[in-house]
Order: sequence, then C-alpha cells, then structure tokens
Amino acid sequence: MLVNLWKSLRKDARVFIIERDPDKWTNGRGHFLPEEKIIRLVREAGYNVEKVMKFLQRDNIYICTPGDIK
Repeated sequence: MLVNLWKSLRKDARVFIIERDPDKWTNGRGHFLPEEKIIRLVREAGYNVEKVMKFLQRDNIYICTPGDIK
C-alpha cells in the first residue's frame, strides 16, 4: 500500500499510520505487528519514520514522510 501511495504524495507529505501496539494488549499479542517490524516495513517502502507517538491507550501513531522521490 505504501509503495502505491507514493505516486500521489507531495515531497513534504506526511503519512500517519495508526496500529495496535501488541505490548499494550494482554491477549491477542500475536495478532498485531510489533513496532520494530512496522518501522522496518515503512523504511523498506522508501519512507522515513519521523516520530512514533505512544500516548494512546492501545495504539501507536507512526508519522512518516516519503524519502527521496523514486
């Protein structure tokens, strides 16, 4: 999805990903992606992770920017 989204973004765009944090759940831990894997997948798609916000009760917010335009 991130690779396909690339074509529609301006260079200064921000992409926000809201994902459950498995460390904040007592059951279903295996169902959600850990932070390290999300960051790796975002970087592999050519984006930079500018910030990870962890203030929500069960989710994290990843603020991403497109890397150098492909």
